[in-house]
Amino acid sequence: MGVEKGASDKDIKNAYRKLALKWHPDKNSETEELKTKAEKKFKEVNEAYAVLSDPDKRRQHDLGANSEDIDSGMGGMNFGGMGGGMGGIDPNQIF
Repeated sequence: MGVEKGASDKDIKNAYRKLALKWHPDKNSETEELKTKAEKKFKEVNEAYAVLSDPDKRRQHDLGANSEDIDSGMGGMNFGGMGGGMGGIDPNQIF
C-alpha cells in the first residue's frame, strides 16, 4: 500500500492505521520469525508516520532529507548517505 507524495493527512492516517494493525506484533506471534518480522515492520510504520504526520518533518523529507537527519534536527544534511533511523527507507514506500 502506498500513498502519493501529496497525500492528505487523512489518507496518511488511514494508511498508518491499516498497516499498524496488519503488522502489530501481537497479531503476528504464531512463530518467533513472524513476530520478529512484524516488530521490525511495525517500527518502520511508526517511524514513517512520525515523519509524514509532522508538517516540518514531512517538508524536510519532501526536500530529500533522510530520516536520521530529520530525527536529529540536521535538516537536509546527508553525510555520505549514511542513514540510520529507518535504514534509508522512504516513508512513502511504507504506506
